[in-house]
Amino acid sequence: METDLLSNVGLVAFLVPTVGTLMYGAALYLNAHLFSGKKLDSDEEVRSFTETEAKILGLDPSKIEVKFLSDNAVDVARYYVGGERLELLLGRPVRESTISHELYHLKRMKDKNRGFSLLGYLFNEEPRAVLYGSKRTIESKRTIENTIS
Repeated sequence: METDLLSNVGLVAFLVPTVGTLMYGAALYLNAHLFSGKKLDSDEEVRSFTETEAKILGLDPSKIEVKFLSDNAVDVARYYVGGERLELLLGRPVRESTISHELYHLKRMKDKNRGFSLLGYLFNEEPRAVLYGSKRTIESKRTIENTIS
């Protein structure tokens, strides 16, 4: 019986991270290739979309500072405890889903009034933010289609 328990624990210890990694990879692929949304070309477009999306999430746009990094840099959301200062560090090109994704991280950090642990980030927060960014892109496309027809 003890051997069966140990082998089951080993199997679970292998499957949980493997399945989590596969789900995370699939979510990133779908987000990058299917649901990336409109490319925002100008700084004004980025700031305008950020303000609109922040309001949807219940964040105060006046507390969000947008900074631009070099081309193809990794996008980052920075939350300072207390929520008085929020930063979006964005690489080019900037897409709508990227802003939605990073603002979702800021909202979750603000709600918790802290950052995330590494495991919590990888297996909980990042997949949620990927799905939120994809969802907002799909909703935006439906709105445009309904306006046209």
